[in-house]
Amino acid sequence: MLKNMNEQFTQNLMMKCLYGEASEAEVAILEQEIASDWTVKEEFEMYQQVLQLLGTDKKSPDPSSIKIIKRHSRQNRELELAI
Repeated sequence: MLKNMNEQFTQNLMMKCLYGEASEAEVAILEQEIASDWTVKEEFEMYQQVLQLLGTDKKSPDPSSIKIIKRHSRQNRELELAI
């Protein structure tokens, strides 16, 4: 159980660091983890690669999808006002 909690903490910390949301102290903790555990280093490098791949292909939603979402939102708003 403790191992799973530590793994979850480390993964959350990796995400914070990758998205620039970690404090200096948190970055230092992750750097220490990376230096002392090669599996953490490999996992962090994998997340970096995934983030780079996700960032390279930015697409806009199809206009028909936007219309469907807006229509659904209007219908929900009308139902909420009717209640």
